[in-house]
Formats: sequence, C-alpha cells, structure tokens
Amino acid sequence: MTSLRRIIIEDAWVKTLGAGPMTERIVYRFLPTSEYRKDIESDYESPSEIGHWKLSLDDQGRVHLLLDSPQEQPYWLGSDSIIEYDPETDSLLVSGSRYVGKQPLSRRRQPHKTGAGS
Repeated sequence: MTSLRRIIIEDAWVKTLGAGPMTERIVYRFLPTSEYRKDIESDYESPSEIGHWKLSLDDQGRVHLLLDSPQEQPYWLGSDSIIEYDPETDSLLVSGSRYVGKQPLSRRRQPHKTGAGS
C-alpha cells in the first residue's frame, strides 16, 4: 500500500470523457498532506473541488481509495473506489460498485521541483 501511495501522489491522474470538441478531462491530484484536488478541463469553467483522501486495505487485500468530498455525490471518482496500479499502461485502474469493470485513470506527469541551482 505504501508503494501505491507513493505512485498516486507523484503525478496527476486523468479520466477523459467524450471526444473531439466535447472532450472533458477530470484531473485528480493527490497530495502528500492527504488532500486532493479535482479540476475539470472542459469548454466551461467549473470550480476546483478540494477534499481529503486516504487508502485503506480490505480483508481481501484490495486497496480502497476513500475520498471525503465536499459534494454529496462526487462527479466521477466515488467516495470509495478500489484502485490498483497497472505498470504496463502506467495507469490507475478504478473499480467498485459504481463502475462497470475497471476504469483507467491516465497518468499526467507533473514537473518536479528541484533544489536551487539545479
């Protein structure tokens, strides 16, 4: 679970919905402070959602991503999702009762800060 935590806080994770001019991207950033931020990239403006997250292990060894969202019904990623990392596709696979099968979140590499003079 520690390695999965390290993976999800390293970069942003994106769910793409639609195609062409109607494409919408939901971007999740999971911070080491246990806060998360969700932004929607679309043809309209919407406010960022900021909440808290944590990982939990169930009795079957599955890792759950638990979101404490300010919204009663989160837009895409639910308040309790089973997640796993797929190194072949470099994506997070999300599953659980609100999803059909395993849904991928694609990694969006973030520029990493370096020390002064780097």
